[in-house]
Amino acid sequence: MRTIPPLASPRKMAKGMVSPVHGLPYKVILRIMEMLEDDLQVVSRLMRTSRFLRTAVVLHLQVKVHNVLRRLGVGDPKMLVWSLDRWQALLSGPDFLDVLLTGSVPVTKFTSRLEIHIPLDVGYLDKVVEAIENFGFKVTREWTDRQSVRMNGQLWLDYEALDVVTSKVVQLKNKDFQYAYIIMGRSITTSFLSILAQPTTAFMNAISSNTIHVLYPRLTNARRGIINTRKPAKAVPGILQYFQHTIDVKTRLSDWKEYADHHCGQDANCPFKLRDMLDGLSGSFPIVAKPLHFTHPRIPVIPQLIWRLRCASSCEKMKPLPGQEHGEVGHYIWKGGWIEDIDSAEDDE
Repeated sequence: MRTIPPLASPRKMAKGMVSPVHGLPYKVILRIMEMLEDDLQVVSRLMRTSRFLRTAVVLHLQVKVHNVLRRLGVGDPKMLVWSLDRWQALLSGPDFLDVLLTGSVPVTKFTSRLEIHIPLDVGYLDKVVEAIENFGFKVTREWTDRQSVRMNGQLWLDYEALDVVTSKVVQLKNKDFQYAYIIMGRSITTSFLSILAQPTTAFMNAISSNTIHVLYPRLTNARRGIINTRKPAKAVPGILQYFQHTIDVKTRLSDWKEYADHHCGQDANCPFKLRDMLDGLSGSFPIVAKPLHFTHPRIPVIPQLIWRLRCASSCEKMKPLPGQEHGEVGHYIWKGGWIEDIDSAEDDE
């Protein structure tokens, strides 16, 4: 019986010093990844084929995450990613779409930014600020009240009504005029809250210390994104204009022909259905070969995050089935097991 050769370390594999998969050099594996990475489903299946291919894919995704972080001004990407789970933090933003879909980010056309999303915890905020300052960034602005968070969130980040899900934002800048944003949400239990307010579903991806989370993999895999505004936009707003050549951005679900007869909320793949973190509709890709053991959750059992997108209102006229609710537009704050708007009738106009 033929024995399976031992798996080499990722560092040696990356340098091409050894053959990681049954004699195949890393450059060959890298080329295979580049050919397949535009289809997230194929990459997911490939990872389940064998331990060797899984490690090769993990290494490839890890390298891509680190490359994006270096481009954003992070001097030690490995250390930053390693520390995320200790802060219950997540990396997100338009730039990390390039990890999933190579070439999808027009880096020469818009101002890139590093987004770090954290739960409502001042202690975590101070630690993240200190870590980013160690990479040569300096604090330039702090948005602390709801009006400044909403106004500047729209101006700098193209977030609509960011104050509904965010309590504070710290903006930092380095000598190369690269920006970093630490976004502290209004939930003490999850960092995903503010990610649900991204300008489009295509940006609703998050990176933890060991996993890439894709909240809307069906649309993202098809290079599609829905504009996340309460009222359907008359035109593609702000930053999304730069992505129109790489992502098919629409203001309504019905703009795609296959959704012309769509019954909102009923299809398992409907992007506007009521979602939670355990519904099996999110995609995840590991970026470490082995589980990390230093995670320290705030509470023994982390509750589910339940949400429906703010842009779900654009789907209300699409042949709802009898008994289907129309008023559920955006539930974003953790209250007794549900995500709800804060004073939505008065403040979230």
